[in-house]
Amino acid sequence: MKIVHLCLASFYIEGFGYQENLIPKYNKKDGHEVTIIASTETFIDNKQLGYLEPCEYINEDQIKVIRLPYRKILPQILMRKVRLYPKLYKILTDEKPDVILFHGPQSGELLTVARYKKNNPHVKLYVDNHADEGNSAKGYFSRVLLHDFYYRGVLQRSLPVIDKVFYVTYERKLFLEKHYNVPKSKMEFYPLGGEVIEREEREIYRIEKRKELGYTDKDIVLIHAGKMDRLKKTIDIVNNFSSVADERLKLVIIGSFTDEVKKEITPLIKKDKRIAYLGWKVTDELTKYFCASDLYVQPGTHTVLMEHATCCSLPVVVANLESYKLLLKDSNHAWVIDRVDEMKKIFKEICEDPFILRVKSQSAYEFSKEVLDYKKIAARLYS
Repeated sequence: MKIVHLCLASFYIEGFGYQENLIPKYNKKDGHEVTIIASTETFIDNKQLGYLEPCEYINEDQIKVIRLPYRKILPQILMRKVRLYPKLYKILTDEKPDVILFHGPQSGELLTVARYKKNNPHVKLYVDNHADEGNSAKGYFSRVLLHDFYYRGVLQRSLPVIDKVFYVTYERKLFLEKHYNVPKSKMEFYPLGGEVIEREEREIYRIEKRKELGYTDKDIVLIHAGKMDRLKKTIDIVNNFSSVADERLKLVIIGSFTDEVKKEITPLIKKDKRIAYLGWKVTDELTKYFCASDLYVQPGTHTVLMEHATCCSLPVVVANLESYKLLLKDSNHAWVIDRVDEMKKIFKEICEDPFILRVKSQSAYEFSKEVLDYKKIAARLYS
C-alpha cells in the first residue's frame, strides 16, 4: 500500500517525536511505501522557525521526503499563511497513493488534494487538526480572515470527499466545530501518542542516566521538559519543588526557556542544588532521561511530551484540561490538578510513600500500550 503524508500546513522537522515523524515511521515499519510531502519550514538550531531550500531526500527512516517551496504569486509573508505550493497534483499523480493523511487543514493545497481524491475515489483521504484556541486564531487577522474565512472555506469545499477529519485533543475538536463548522459525524478522535519503551530497555536507560546525573536508585526524580513559556508554569514547578525539603527529591528540567521565563527562573534553579537544568536534548536522549525519572510534571498547557513521558512508563502531573479529561478518563497513572499549589502536596505524598510511583508506573505502561502506542495509531490508517 502507498501512503502519502502531507505536511504543508505547518513546519516539518526531522528527528523529532511529533506525530508527523512517527506515524510515517510506523507505516514504513508495517511494510508500506511511504512518502512525506512537506513545506520547507523547519526549526533552526532547535530554537526558531526557519526555512530550508526545496529538496528531495531519503530520511533516517528510509522514507522519501519532498520539500516544496511556496508558490510565488503573493509576497512571501502572505504565502506563509495562504500556503500554496507548485506541482502538487502532478506529484500525487506520480506517487499514486492509496491513503493520504493531510496534517492540518490550514493550507489552500487541501483543495488540490480534494480534487485528486475526486478523480481517484478509491483513495482514502484523512485530515487531522492540531489548531486550538491556545495556539491559533489569536488576533483579528488570524481569527477572522484566515481561520473563519480562508481555512474554513478550503475545508468546507473539501469536506464532501474527505473520509474523516481527525482531532488530536478535545480542544481541537471544539476548534473544528467553532471555526470550520465541521459536523460531529465527520470527526474522529485520533490521539497523539508515542513510542512505547519496554521495561527492559527502560531499565538500561535508567541505570545509564542516573549514573550520569549522580543519582541513586533511592532518589525520587521529577522531570519537566519542552519549550517553556509562562503558560507551561515551569516557575511554579520550581517553587513548589523547592518548598519540599527532602534530599531524595530531584528535579530535571530539559528544553528551552523564553527570555522572560529564563530571567526569572535562573536564580531559582541556582538556589536549589537538587535541580538540574540540562538544556535542549534530541528526542532519543530525552527518552532516556524520561526513563531515568519517576514522575513527569506538566501543570500548564498541553504538550505531546506528556504522551511521550507516559510511553516511558512515567506517571504524570497535569492540569485539569478538557483534553486530558478525554484522554485520561480511564487512566490510573495521572494526578490531574486544578491549582499549581497542589503539586507541593503530591511531592510530599510521594516522598512519604515512594511505592505509589511504582504502581502508577505500571499503570502508565499498560495505558501507553493500549492507547498511545504509535504502532496501533499508525495502523488505523489502513486497518
